Amino acid sequence: MSVDPNFSPTANGDLGQTRDEAPPQVQPGGERPAPGPVPQFGKPSRENGQDEAQPLQRPGVPRWQTTLGPLITLEPLEGRVFGRLYAAGAAAAAIAILVTAFRLQPDPRELGTHRQLGLPPCGFYVMTGLPCPTCGMTTAFALAVRGRVVHAIQAQAAGFVLALATMVVAGLGLFTMVTGRRVALNWYRLNPVRLIWLMSFGFLLAWGLKIGLELMNRGGKAGG
Repeated sequence: MSVDPNFSPTANGDLGQTRDEAPPQVQPGGERPAPGPVPQFGKPSRENGQDEAQPLQRPGVPRWQTTLGPLITLEPLEGRVFGRLYAAGAAAAAIAILVTAFRLQPDPRELGTHRQLGLPPCGFYVMTGLPCPTCGMTTAFALAVRGRVVHAIQAQAAGFVLALATMVVAGLGLFTMVTGRRVALNWYRLNPVRLIWLMSFGFLLAWGLKIGLELMNRGGKAGG
């Protein structure tokens, strides 16, 4: 091994190379230099207690919109002709239901309005004397289209919600048919299982409210 006559160690005993300097290249026939400092990966550098890498966020846009997106968006129809026909069919069906409900006269008992359509009386009500989970639905529709919100809720709260949903479907169907854009829900922000449980609980709660109001009305008539 030959020694370079120009080589001179530093005063602190180092070999004249600091950690920040690049390691020397290996020459053919020479020895491999000592390894330099190992870079540290997986540890984000911090400055003033904050990470240097921050999540991308557009100015003026809430953080939840940059992660999961908005809850409701307007999307163009994939098939303009078929999409408009589908929207027209949905709107026509919803409008037909609302027109039928408007033509019915709400029963003063807040149930039994469906008999004007030629349907038989509720078997559950005949056997038990208590309204079934769907008793008052038709009455709620007939009251809702007339703007009698309080009476519609008393007739059947779930039926009132369904009547509002039918109105929304009619409006959105007409909107899609005219504009060629549909309203899309972001199911990444909705939990379908939780939504089904909430709807089921609301339906049962509306049924319990209907039974309670029916019993109260009977008690009031008996006391009067």
